[in-house]
Amino acid sequence: MTDHRSSEHNQGAIDWHTQVARSFDARYATDSVFRERYGLWDEVIGRVSAPGQRALDIGCGPGQFLRLLAERNGTAVGVDGSPGMLAICREQFAGDRQTPVQLIEADLVRLGELGLEPFDLAIASSVLEYLADLDGALVAIRALLKPAGRFVFSLPNRASLYRRLQPLTFRLFGRPAYAAHVRHMATAAEIADRLARHDFELRSLRYFAPTPVLSSLCRPLGLARYSDNLLLVECVAGPVGHAVSVAGGHQA
Repeated sequence: MTDHRSSEHNQGAIDWHTQVARSFDARYATDSVFRERYGLWDEVIGRVSAPGQRALDIGCGPGQFLRLLAERNGTAVGVDGSPGMLAICREQFAGDRQTPVQLIEADLVRLGELGLEPFDLAIASSVLEYLADLDGALVAIRALLKPAGRFVFSLPNRASLYRRLQPLTFRLFGRPAYAAHVRHMATAAEIADRLARHDFELRSLRYFAPTPVLSSLCRPLGLARYSDNLLLVECVAGPVGHAVSVAGGHQA
């Protein structure tokens, strides 16, 4: 998975996340979109966790979701390339002997080289879109999962109006700043196809992260795919023959 160009791009995203680490962490307490995000991940992690499982948080950031994994599974490991994010994460767990975690600072391009034992569960929240080599990341993640291990992740929803306009607004106004580092967006159909190519089977997909006003109009009509800015995806390692559930709109 290691590639010099991938490492250079990933470093730019790592540096940016280190700069915004404190403000990013604070948004979970002040921002309604971040609170919705936390509630959704809380629900999903609660459903896929089990005592004794090995769980991995890929791009664990300040540690909100890593804590949920640690409290509901047997072993929890967090990996992040940003020293600023990991500093906050260490603060979150300082002196907490009830929820022990292992933290690893590493560029995710090296994920497959860390010598980690296989996991029952892996998550990646708002991470994969910043990686230069998404296919390489999926290969490495698949190799880290036990047979039928679960992988839950988010990606920007390419079908949303906001995401369609984002490249233009960034070119004109330099906003949102994170757009300088985003390399991947996807529709539900694109995600299903990509996962199948890497021996994952899609279990469920849900739209979230509302656009003001637009989402309040689209969600009641089952059209969240045109208004919500992120996709939450649950899949399992290896084909297991399970129906796909798409919440908030038809698969497209």
